[in-house]
Amino acid sequence: MKNFIIRSSIKRKIMLITLGTSFLVVMLVSFTLIANQLLRYRHDLQKNLAIIADMVAYSSATSLMFSDPKGASAALSPLSANPIILSGYIFNAEGAAFASYQSTSPDEKCHFMESINDSRSMAHRLALLGGLNNSGFWQFGPCFDMVRPILSEGRNIGFVVLHTSTSQLRDMFISVGAFSALILFCALFLAYFVASRLQNMITQPIMFLARTMQQVSDTKDYSLRVANENSDETGQLTVGFNEMLGQIEQRDTVLELQRDTLETTVEQRTEELRRIVADLEVARDAAEAANQAKSEFLANMSHEIRTPMNGVLGMTELLLGTVLTEKQRKLAQIIYQSGTSLLGVINDVLDFSKIEAGKIELEIIAFDLRDMVSGVVELIATSAGQKGVELNLSIDEDVPHVVTGDPLRVRQVLLNLVSNAVKFTEQGEVAMAVSVTDRSDSESSLCFSVRDNGVGIPPEVLNKIFEGFTQADGSMTRKYGGTGLGLTIAKQLAEMMNGSITVESTPGVGSCFRFTARFGCSIAADSVLDAPTPDAETLLMVKGMGVSILLVEDNPVNQDVGREMLEWLGCRVTVAENGRDALDCLNRGSFALVLMDCQMPVLDGYSATRILRVQEQGQPAPEGGGRHQKVIALTGHACAADRQICIDAGMDDYLSKPFSMKQLSAMLSRWLPPADGTVMQPGDNISISGDIREKMPDPSGLAATARSNVDPSLDRQCIDSIRMLDPDGSKRLLDKVIATFLEESPRVLADIQTAAVANDMNGVLRNAHYLRSSCANLGAVKLAEQCKALELAGRNNSIVDVGPLLASLESEFGSVSVALAAMTTGEAP
Repeated sequence: MKNFIIRSSIKRKIMLITLGTSFLVVMLVSFTLIANQLLRYRHDLQKNLAIIADMVAYSSATSLMFSDPKGASAALSPLSANPIILSGYIFNAEGAAFASYQSTSPDEKCHFMESINDSRSMAHRLALLGGLNNSGFWQFGPCFDMVRPILSEGRNIGFVVLHTSTSQLRDMFISVGAFSALILFCALFLAYFVASRLQNMITQPIMFLARTMQQVSDTKDYSLRVANENSDETGQLTVGFNEMLGQIEQRDTVLELQRDTLETTVEQRTEELRRIVADLEVARDAAEAANQAKSEFLANMSHEIRTPMNGVLGMTELLLGTVLTEKQRKLAQIIYQSGTSLLGVINDVLDFSKIEAGKIELEIIAFDLRDMVSGVVELIATSAGQKGVELNLSIDEDVPHVVTGDPLRVRQVLLNLVSNAVKFTEQGEVAMAVSVTDRSDSESSLCFSVRDNGVGIPPEVLNKIFEGFTQADGSMTRKYGGTGLGLTIAKQLAEMMNGSITVESTPGVGSCFRFTARFGCSIAADSVLDAPTPDAETLLMVKGMGVSILLVEDNPVNQDVGREMLEWLGCRVTVAENGRDALDCLNRGSFALVLMDCQMPVLDGYSATRILRVQEQGQPAPEGGGRHQKVIALTGHACAADRQICIDAGMDDYLSKPFSMKQLSAMLSRWLPPADGTVMQPGDNISISGDIREKMPDPSGLAATARSNVDPSLDRQCIDSIRMLDPDGSKRLLDKVIATFLEESPRVLADIQTAAVANDMNGVLRNAHYLRSSCANLGAVKLAEQCKALELAGRNNSIVDVGPLLASLESEFGSVSVALAAMTTGEAP
């Protein structure tokens, strides 16, 4: 019903409301009239019956007193004149029937006399008679009884019972109901007639409004309007609707005008966006190029600085192994310490660049935390002792021995903090403490605190001490040096290890740096702790003794130098000239390690390593698990991108050329199997704390060489390092290397000239790289730099730059050749 009303039209709803209201009103009025008539009729009936019953009681009192039934019947005989009285009875005081009257009408019978006659006790009869007189006011049964007492001198001597019919009441109810129904029908018809005529005054404007709204919705014609002839609410609704249509029409007109100019505006804005995008792309390309140039510059600068610095440190290291006076040894130590500091600055700059580029990744390996921390303190202890600063270390008992993380980066952070504390403390002590801040089954959070009583940090600098290139004293007259990058790098590394670095400082009192980091729990902690720690140099010599090494190198000079270094370390060396020969050697025999040059003819080191890895996949080891030949790349670059290329090609590690004896020894230590025969996994590290120079021979000719002057075209230290490889201190290896260089280099130089004439830039690049490697090993630094410049010209396909560079190369080669020839004939020491 509700849904029917909701779906009905407003016209039907008004009609239903009108008819429903009329029906309810008429029904209420009719019900009120019928009830009033029935009640009035019943009241009159009761009143008349009471009068008749009292008259009968009065007439029959004497007959009842004298027990005269005939007289009593005569008193009842007038009842026959009233047709609604069906029967009449006179009862004595005991409730027994004394006289009766019965109408001849068979319409209705009452059976109360049967109940009274069946009653055996007077009390029960009297109760029945009393019940007849208790008829309810709203009782409308087929019969109606009236009971009146018969009194004589105030004493009840009997009862008169009149039994009447209610047929007239029913007839009257039916007639009144029928009349009310007729009135209801007429009222509803009249209401429908009136509502159907008057509702149009309300519904017609609404219908017009609805049709117009539908038409506007279908045609989108907002110029339509609804005629308004009313001033009531429907009229106000019509006015509001027309105003809305007007506003929409006005808006559409404005939009139409704007749309006419929108295409032009869009084209203009699109062109502006194109220009902006183009500018942004240019700016992005410039930024990427600048970033790439910065990375390349740092890599090149690293290579350029590391090459002479390795020579300086290597030769100084060798020099310290010779017989020196106290003053000479002190000067050499100062040179070595200064070179080490310079390398530290270079490493800070490179680390800062890597952090900015997001290229630093942490290793996750197991290491002995206590040994690492003790090693840091031992490393700084010498410089602290020289200043008279006491260096203390305390490690809580609950600090785990073995954890998993990146020991090199943790060591880097601790070295920076401890070295800074010692540097800024003139007297007193520096204390480092290690404690556990949080621990679970899988992780431990450790806190490393470094406290000093040095100069302290001013409050205005404390908040930016971890910013790049920031120092507490940045003036030109500052007492303490440094790049200001150490703490910045330490902070970034701490955050990468899910930790932080904080500082508390008071000027003139001291500072306290706290470094926190999270470490994993090592499963093999017990085995690591129980393992013995042999002397590092003894481990190196035992591992190297008799181990087979495959040296893959196309340059004869590099072959001789590399072979002699490896043989001095106790290795058996096999030399292959290119990647194809290296694969043949690996197929014929087994090698503990392969030193693979990257750029070679026939088959380069990258391709050879890839082929080797493919072959290994089809050759499982007898004891299960795939066979893995350890391959170390030999490259002339130290850039992270070059290292990644080596790793992507399948190589395990890389070694930059030219390399020193110590670098080669450390690489062998890392990758050769331990003395007990166990096999290391790729990425495992062995730290060497010993000093190889103590194992090296001390030929008597070195002191004389150190005091002599060699041609400025050559680096004397490189010459001495080659001579050091001879066990007896002779010039046998040096003469052989020089002879090979003087024999091979003219041919290579001729190939460079031929390639330049033919505009073969790849040939220029390949031969210049080949010659540069030999020059670097013999100390021809300037000649090597000119070869590198030719490499760059060949890589950039710059034929214009080749001519002048080639002329300079030929001139310098002549000077180098004369100097080397003089050394072999004995004209120079």
